[in-house]
Amino acid sequence: MHGGRHRVRRSGPERLDVPTLVGGLAATGVGVLLLLDSVGALRLSFGWLGPALLGAVGAYLLAGGLAQRRR
Repeated sequence: MHGGRHRVRRSGPERLDVPTLVGGLAATGVGVLLLLDSVGALRLSFGWLGPALLGAVGAYLLAGGLAQRRR
C-alpha cells in the first residue's frame, strides 16, 4: 500500500446516455397513457396510439442525433 490510499473505482456509466434516457421516458409515458385508459381515467381512441408512438420514436431519434453530434 502506498500511504494507506486505496483507489476506488466507480461502477456504472461514465456519462449519461441521453438517447436511452429519452427512450425510456417516452416508453414510460406511452405506458402510463395505456394504463390510465385501461382503468377508465382517460377515454382514448385507437387513433391516438399511432401519433404517440411516432412521437416517442421521433424523440428517441432526435436525442440520439443530438448526443452523437456532441461527441
